[in-house]
Amino acid sequence: MAVCFAQASQGRTRKTVLVISEVGQSHPAPVLVTNMILVAVHSDPRFDVEFQWENLDAADISDNSRNELRNSIVQKYRNRKLDLIVLEGPDPLRFLAEPTKKFAE
Repeated sequence: MAVCFAQASQGRTRKTVLVISEVGQSHPAPVLVTNMILVAVHSDPRFDVEFQWENLDAADISDNSRNELRNSIVQKYRNRKLDLIVLEGPDPLRFLAEPTKKFAE
């Protein structure tokens, strides 16, 4: 896995990473991926990285709840500059790829 950000100017540049996981950080796969990302970004002294995590717990969510959760996440991060979004699992990809009326506004 490689994590690359654009070339930074002098000093430490603040970067924000949003990780959206299908099963949460208690499952071994997201923990492995997240640890790899942490090692990669913290190995570059040019960057000060802030992580945000959202867990879908996709197996236990109805379609209506899924739409509410998607809208909640979109509203939460709408005005934030995200430098990297990591989708852990197929459901987060579908989750963000499905069009909704809220995204079109």
